[in-house]
Amino acid sequence: MVTKVGAKTRCGRFPGGAQALYCQKDRSITFLLSPNIVEEPTDLALMQVLAHEYGHHVQQLTGIMKAGDRIIDGRDEDRAYAALRRLELQAQCLSGVFVGRVWDSLGRPDSDWNILAKGTHNPIALDAIGVRSGADDTHGSDKSNTFWLQRGFTSQSTGVCNTWTSSNARVR
Repeated sequence: MVTKVGAKTRCGRFPGGAQALYCQKDRSITFLLSPNIVEEPTDLALMQVLAHEYGHHVQQLTGIMKAGDRIIDGRDEDRAYAALRRLELQAQCLSGVFVGRVWDSLGRPDSDWNILAKGTHNPIALDAIGVRSGADDTHGSDKSNTFWLQRGFTSQSTGVCNTWTSSNARVR
């Protein structure tokens, strides 16, 4: 856990615009504990962000991250961005699977999920917790993020999270 952007982590400095990050080197998650997080510790978006980072850990354990990294480290920038988006959107789907599996135990109204699913990638909504918009080359469009998050939540099965066989239109 860090308390400010730029703080030293095991994988370098904590980047601006991120709420959490997964470090492949030591398989750890570093979370930014900012004042607004302390004020809203039950925010569903926080659990989803942590679940997303844990999705990267699952990718690491299964070899998906390593395969993606081989593409990303190649010379073709467009192909590298496409692979990075597939990794990020798969982690997004895996986070939806987790939240879907525990949803009933949370005792939250369905409207909470609907708000998260529709607004998670809105930069204005995310500004409150310091998370960058998913609408960039590395994390996919708002539409793709919402699709994969909802797909995981609804199915509650990791089997639906194979972004690697999906059409390019689903991982934009």
